[in-house]
Amino acid sequence: MIRLTASQKGALNFTALTQSPLVYRNAVISQNELAMMGQAPSHTDPSYLSTMEQPVIYNDPSKCRGMRFELRVRAVNMDGKVQANESSLRVNDATEVVLYLSAATSYNGFDKCPDKEGRDESELAESYLKGAVLKNFEMLKNDHIADYQQYSNRVSLVINSDHKANLPMTERAWDGNNFLDGITRWFICGHPWQKYPSPQKHLILLQTIRQMSVGTSD
Repeated sequence: MIRLTASQKGALNFTALTQSPLVYRNAVISQNELAMMGQAPSHTDPSYLSTMEQPVIYNDPSKCRGMRFELRVRAVNMDGKVQANESSLRVNDATEVVLYLSAATSYNGFDKCPDKEGRDESELAESYLKGAVLKNFEMLKNDHIADYQQYSNRVSLVINSDHKANLPMTERAWDGNNFLDGITRWFICGHPWQKYPSPQKHLILLQTIRQMSVGTSD
């Protein structure tokens, strides 16, 4: 969900596009809703390999075709106009617009072909969207926070006697270059955080891994 607002009435004008590097097509569902339907390759070689003459294969008659996917975007506006076409949603003269997004794939388990035995991704994406638009931005935001915190708040770790504990995370993780570089080097290579050697780095690493796990969970 994305909420866009303007400080002046009717000053919001924008175009929302749906695109993919995979094979796809767009379809107009209604005046304020757009769908992007596509399919992944049946086989893709990793970028570091050059074992196949054709590294990306979509139509392999001897094997299962790739997984299908569908994205739905619906604009809910308080005022102004919304118009969908096969490439975008165009919003004019609005003050506040909420973009609801849902997505689904035909994945139906590791042991089933996502094409021939796949789930109906269109039906799933539509049902997710219908459930979402029944709630406004604040309701969905609160639901999201509650859903996240039920996992995030299950673990708490405190390391005492650390005078750097109250510094912002960006300063605690700083290694002399930048925050992301500090996180990446320490996580992958065991590189020490030189500027602020602190036990807090272990807390940051723990919470970073936990956030990744929660974020990738179904």
